[in-house]
Amino acid sequence: MNEEIYNPPKAIAEELNLSVGTLANWRNKRIGPPYIKAGACVLYPRSKLDEWLADRTVIPNGVAA
Repeated sequence: MNEEIYNPPKAIAEELNLSVGTLANWRNKRIGPPYIKAGACVLYPRSKLDEWLADRTVIPNGVAA
């Protein structure tokens, strides 16, 4: 069975070198990585974060993929 891992905003902010406030602003604007919210609790599913990051990978011209 594959258990999903959920990370709090603080852990994601540290990983992405952002502030927790930036993540909060992104959530308010409905941009940024996917998250779930239950009441006041915000969590980021690891698999969705990895997909979000992969979608933003930039491969410069002349570099083999």
